[in-house]
Amino acid sequence: MPSPARALLQASPAGRPALAHEMAAPVLFQLPGAASFISVHHLVVDGGYTLA
Repeated sequence: MPSPARALLQASPAGRPALAHEMAAPVLFQLPGAASFISVHHLVVDGGYTLA
């Protein structure tokens, strides 16, 4: 039986865990200045899992 982590990765379109820079880039984008005109937004960074 596959582990829960393996099953989660297999269900994700990316098929792999995120790399550190892939998680950091959206966070850095939302810092003041980079996204100054965006007032409210939920940015989902999950490798396409919520779309699958």
